[in-house]
Amino acid sequence: MSGFIKNQLLKHLSKFAKDLTPDKIQLSALRGEGHLNNLILDEQVLMGVLDLPTWLTLTKAVCNRVVIKVQWTKLKSQPIVLYLDEVIVEVSCSSKGREPSSRLDPPLILSGGRYGLIDKVIDGMSVIISSVVINFSSSSFEASAQLSRIEIRSMTPTWTVADLKQCRLKELQAGEVILFKEAVWQTSRIEARATLEDSSAIASPLRLISNQSRMRFTWKRRLNDCSVVSSKLEFLFDDLLSVLTDSQLKEALLFGNELRDLIDREADVKKMKAQAKLKRNQRTPGESAPSGWRPGRSPSNAAFQQHNLQESSLHLSIQQVDLHLCADADSGGNVVVEGGAMQLLIKDFAVDHYPYHPSGEDKSHWERAGELSAETPWPESPTAHDGVRRMESWLVLRVQSLSLFGVSQPEVRRSRHEVLSSRRTERACLLEYVEFYFPQGCDAPVPLPSVQIHVDPWTVRFDPLSVRWCVAIAQSLSEHARQGGDAIHVSVRLAKPKVMLSEGASTLRLSALSVSLSNAASADCPFPSPPLTAWQLRGEHVRLEVDETVIDPIPVRAWLQLSEAGGRVVVEPLATPRIRLHRGQFVALLALVQRVQDFVGHIGQDQHALGLAESSSSLETRLSSASVDVCLLAGPRIRHAESGSMASDSSADGGLSAALHTTLLALRLDNVSLLWQGGTLDLSVDAVHTEPDSTAPPTLRLRQSGSQQEITLQGGQLSLRTAALEALSAWSDGPPLPLVASVTDILLRITGDAAPIHVQLPSLLVTRDQQGVLALAANDADSLLLRTRLDEAERRLRHLEHEREQHVDTIRKLQEQLRKQTFH
Repeated sequence: MSGFIKNQLLKHLSKFAKDLTPDKIQLSALRGEGHLNNLILDEQVLMGVLDLPTWLTLTKAVCNRVVIKVQWTKLKSQPIVLYLDEVIVEVSCSSKGREPSSRLDPPLILSGGRYGLIDKVIDGMSVIISSVVINFSSSSFEASAQLSRIEIRSMTPTWTVADLKQCRLKELQAGEVILFKEAVWQTSRIEARATLEDSSAIASPLRLISNQSRMRFTWKRRLNDCSVVSSKLEFLFDDLLSVLTDSQLKEALLFGNELRDLIDREADVKKMKAQAKLKRNQRTPGESAPSGWRPGRSPSNAAFQQHNLQESSLHLSIQQVDLHLCADADSGGNVVVEGGAMQLLIKDFAVDHYPYHPSGEDKSHWERAGELSAETPWPESPTAHDGVRRMESWLVLRVQSLSLFGVSQPEVRRSRHEVLSSRRTERACLLEYVEFYFPQGCDAPVPLPSVQIHVDPWTVRFDPLSVRWCVAIAQSLSEHARQGGDAIHVSVRLAKPKVMLSEGASTLRLSALSVSLSNAASADCPFPSPPLTAWQLRGEHVRLEVDETVIDPIPVRAWLQLSEAGGRVVVEPLATPRIRLHRGQFVALLALVQRVQDFVGHIGQDQHALGLAESSSSLETRLSSASVDVCLLAGPRIRHAESGSMASDSSADGGLSAALHTTLLALRLDNVSLLWQGGTLDLSVDAVHTEPDSTAPPTLRLRQSGSQQEITLQGGQLSLRTAALEALSAWSDGPPLPLVASVTDILLRITGDAAPIHVQLPSLLVTRDQQGVLALAANDADSLLLRTRLDEAERRLRHLEHEREQHVDTIRKLQEQLRKQTFH
């Protein structure tokens, strides 16, 4: 009896093992137990069974001890259990690759005939492994993976443990059976290290650590020949923790570059596999089929139809990814923050891969198919050529929640703050990548690969220190980045994005209802560029706020071009913008612009410290017209704005807040051009209209470099009301704004309760220094008259403000008396 069982075991195990003889197997047939020491597996057979890529070669696979337990009376309901002590696997990587297997016969693990008892027993087998060590080596890097306490068992379609008969779904009409397996392990540890000569100084390897993890494998077989029709492989991780330094990021980049080159060489193999799958899934006319089966007939078994595998796929799911990016302490750290660190926290990270999807086929059976985009950014093209169906390879990435925390500094107390965060729990990001190809034997042209990215509401809080730190890290990695690459279509859609920039108590908010970004060719692109190198952006309901609305929502279109020398941005509003500005917003806006200019200067200093050439970037805006409303904001409201509170004191003065926002100066600007380059802001306006029917509007030029501002107003007529002059004189309160203003050939018309005053200004120069001292230089009497009129307006405004404060004090005293009387 024992000899017969040994021969049967050898018949199957000898397909996978080397030098296996009956005397090496210790077997007790009555107890249903046996063991085997020092099992050496056949690498060539395993590579064929596992269907490894041609750039991977299995060089060693050994197990020190194997124990088998069989319940002879319950083979149909209880699994055979294999206990493996320690498994060691060695894999090598070669750029030359090996010859792929082109056979279409069923794998060696199958019986070769109809699906029977032996296949059921093998499929239902359970395996328990104490530890698995996989060593990976190549010419540029080496890696190792360690898994502990692995348990592989058959499961029901709902992934619960039950009788083996409930772990299979059989459909006789379709002649197919679906099986379910699950592998669970306690801990996993992955390490990778670069082995190139230029990375010899790198000591710490790249490490990834995960706790409880599992792998689920579902596959569908034919009952006639036991061939695999389709399969589904899922990797499920609870938490993934990693701490990466910039040196380890370089190692990861080197690993990614080599892996990408190897995968690119696998394109022909993928075409051959696609052809093999198409032939295997087609039934020949002479092939026997179950009674009642017809091609395309839906299964009668509801459970089989629910869990049916329409195509093969790979899936990865991680509940939480906690990634810490740190600067190397022994390499001088980052040029911005020595020893700084940032944290990236991702929740519900999922990747789905469908490598063999026929073009035009339904995707309703995919994971969360309702979230996929219904639009195709690539041009329509034929899905077949000479009767051969075009294939697609899809990669879908999902992120439910994402948070990026600002850079932290050692020995510096800084509150933990988010610089990038998602604002909704359903989904933060969805990425769809698709490649097109024809099976082997068809060389018809295919569309370019395409990427679609959908980003749900995100908030970006501009932190100059964190941005500089990331830029310094990226620039240090750029020398290891792979240059060039295949062309690819990219389409990005952002829903309700928001960018925030704070300076003191004031906050600039740039938001939009939706933003789309694409590198598709556009005939309206304002600068020449090679295909797929210029990006077009379109935003709907773009709004700018500085504590309150500054620019009402408008549609905006922009073009972006990036190069090694820098970037170029051209912005074009698609509607006439309406700008509403008061003194507090104006001061805050200038401070925010100054902060951005300082940030650009610091970026240049960081590039110089890294030994890189400074990049030259520019921002350009053109619009045919714009309306500007200047609002009064004086007295306590100004002081509140400058001390950090933009809220009006409405509790004290009731409806006075509405009066403070009354438009006192309405301007219409024609042919506005703005250029920001090299830290210098240039603004030019061909015509400044101060009233609807003005016939000779003047031109305006503004230039800001650093903290110095230059304003030139030339040639035309300005009409201002007395109240507007009083409001403009109130703008002189608060923090000083250094400027130089030149007025030439201007006719100023001042209107009010009295008769209009006309002042001719042939030449007027106004300067203001850092201390706020205002100087007026003029060579005619009209300019002196203007100065007198301004002084009178300022005295009147201060008198009104003094009366207002007295009224406010009186109201507060009356309120206090009323409160005391009510209390008594």
